Amino acid sequence: MSSNYDLKLCPWCGGQIKVENFSFKHAWTASCIEGCFSMPAEPDEYFSSKEKAIEACNKRVEVK
Repeated sequence: MSSNYDLKLCPWCGGQIKVENFSFKHAWTASCIEGCFSMPAEPDEYFSSKEKAIEACNKRVEVK
């Protein structure tokens, strides 16, 4: 699996991507620090692990 150091840059502006965990378990997102990119795109959807968020962000895949 990927690590933080493997994160690609934002596909729109080239900025850094941050991976965040929210206050409840298994709730991870990946987003551009400039605010132009976020995964998952839906506000009530999350990735179940940090690794899954990084992998999806790097592949820019649809959350299922």
